[in-house]
Amino acid sequence: MVTFQVSARVFFEQSLYDAIEEGQFLDGETVAKLWVKARDKIYGDSVMWLEAMKWEWTMKPHYYMANYRFYNYPYVFAQLFVFALYKLYKEQGKAFVPKLKNLLAAGSSRSPRTLASEVGFDISDEKFWEKGMKQAEEFIDMLEKTM
Repeated sequence: MVTFQVSARVFFEQSLYDAIEEGQFLDGETVAKLWVKARDKIYGDSVMWLEAMKWEWTMKPHYYMANYRFYNYPYVFAQLFVFALYKLYKEQGKAFVPKLKNLLAAGSSRSPRTLASEVGFDISDEKFWEKGMKQAEEFIDMLEKTM
């Protein structure tokens, strides 16, 4: 699931900005250590990584481009937003369909906060995001059953 990898990237990027604010010298090895720490925060010991994977961060060009701070954050936000909406659909059934159609028709004309409120949720409330995480867990459970 993209949410895991992208979450690691968000933690990595935050650690880079923290290191810069602290005045750390960011040579390749230091940055690689920050990447591994962020990656391991998400994956723990569930994946056995090749030593060369500490350099994986180097293949993502947005880290080197001006005005692309936290480029990855919207991916995680959108994924969990959609998962939460799907969970709502499963809970509300057909009654949710017109709300979803209105949300989709709005496109980017309103903020995510406003769009979520129109389907009955406050995105600043943990409960909304918990719905997204619960749906992600359900998808993982489904995947594990097929293995």
